[in-house]
Amino acid sequence: MDKKQPPGLHWDRDSLGARVWKNGYDKSWVWQRGNSKRMTLGRWPHMTVLEAREAAASLNSTGPKVGRRTITELHDAWARDHLLRGKSPVTVTTRTMQFKKHAGDYMNLRADQISKVDLMDFRAELAKKSVHVARDVTGHIAMLIALGDDRRVRLPELKRPKSKRRKIADIGEWWDTVDRSTATQPMKAALAFAALTGLREGEITAIERSHIKNGWLHVPKPKMGTDWAFDRHLPTQALALLDKGFPGKRPFEFDKIRIKGIASTHACRHHFVGLAESETAVPRRVMRALVNHRGKTDVTDGYGEVPPETLAKWSQEIADLIAKKMKL
Repeated sequence: MDKKQPPGLHWDRDSLGARVWKNGYDKSWVWQRGNSKRMTLGRWPHMTVLEAREAAASLNSTGPKVGRRTITELHDAWARDHLLRGKSPVTVTTRTMQFKKHAGDYMNLRADQISKVDLMDFRAELAKKSVHVARDVTGHIAMLIALGDDRRVRLPELKRPKSKRRKIADIGEWWDTVDRSTATQPMKAALAFAALTGLREGEITAIERSHIKNGWLHVPKPKMGTDWAFDRHLPTQALALLDKGFPGKRPFEFDKIRIKGIASTHACRHHFVGLAESETAVPRRVMRALVNHRGKTDVTDGYGEVPPETLAKWSQEIADLIAKKMKL
């Protein structure tokens, strides 16, 4: 190499060098070609000169193994590890669906074949259809590049557009619209259940009658994964709605709980929290427990559980308020 090298770094004709660490005692054999990242081959004298040169010769002919996996292979490895650690299966399903639908030719590329500029151009193309998808897909690919090529790709910030989700301004008027719709009785019951409990759509569609005991629903696989399993008190109005669902073991066995042109369960969840906090004196900690929501940086989440009797009290009080407005 012609350019000036850092002190203690010496190279030979095969790009094999001995690097001396700052303490002056530790020496390592390293390999580098051109502007690629240096790789440590081993420590001297544990690795001999002959062994180091053989390793360097192999890398000169094949290149480093890092980055050799395709983006698809890296995604599959990420998904397995994500589930192994008890993380959200919903995240894996969503990312896999987006990946297969939008990643296109990137699926078969190796991590070392994708540059930052490539991802920026790809994100700009996806953003023409959806900024949300563009952020999610390219952000996921950038994470996979870091996983497979030990290279962090930081894209310039792309702000999310303002949400276009329907919101519930008046729960009474909203329920009148739902009740007058041509939706089936189980669908209407599922939406009413969401309005009265604030539970997520996936948590409602997965309900099995065997999960309910003494007025409490056990949610074994919430959105965030099995580590976040919880028990939710069901108010009397919500329990009564179970009889209006399907007769089998899962009363609300839908793919999606929504009626076209009418707010979905996500809007019900937002309304549940907003109404409870504005018109009752429910403590913030109790509300977070009722909807199973925890902040990533809120250390108070580990300060102990809210007593069941407290959760039951506020669960019923909030449901009474919402049921009154819905005229149930």
